[in-house]
Amino acid sequence: MELQEFCRLFKEHRKPFFVLFLLPALAVILHGITQPIAFESTVVFAVTRNEDQEGQEKVVETERQNIAQSDEYDAFYRISADEKVTATLVAWLQTPDVVGNIFNERVVGIKPSTYKKWVKTEKIAPQLAHVQFSSPTPQKAQDEGGRLIKEATRLSHILDTDKTSGDSFLFQASNITTAQKSYPWKMYIATAIIIGLCMGTLGILLRHYTKSQWEA
Repeated sequence: MELQEFCRLFKEHRKPFFVLFLLPALAVILHGITQPIAFESTVVFAVTRNEDQEGQEKVVETERQNIAQSDEYDAFYRISADEKVTATLVAWLQTPDVVGNIFNERVVGIKPSTYKKWVKTEKIAPQLAHVQFSSPTPQKAQDEGGRLIKEATRLSHILDTDKTSGDSFLFQASNITTAQKSYPWKMYIATAIIIGLCMGTLGILLRHYTKSQWEA
């Protein structure tokens, strides 16, 4: 089909084209209006160690025996162990039981496969875990953030003590930052425009094709 003919079709069927073009835009607007207000919270956990006296004595004794070798091995071991513990924390905070404890009454009647997605965790460094979750109100965000920190503390009590240094792993939580979740209007409007153009173009082409078939 030549461009001139396509322009002619557009002029003939411009009303159906604009109707099909506006449908996705209206759907996006209605979707945005009906979305409940949500607040997005963030907390960062740092993996640290609570070194006991016995552990410190072991490290000192090892350094006396072979300082260079001990330092190299101990540094590598600590980083490797911290990274594994951070990965364990990330996985722990995404388990259905833990998420259920965090959100409490909000999970009643909801499948675990659904509400476990409410918490997004990510290891951003060998000793840092980033946690993000949504709440309906700022007060709920603080309450649920507090329970989230308690679950991380519970994990630190469950984990075995580091046998090499005698240290215990601890999770130090940052302050909980909460902000109202913004609706990504720009992305959705751009998507609606693209879909609308496709639907409008396909609509006038189908109408032209069916009309030609009837007249043939």
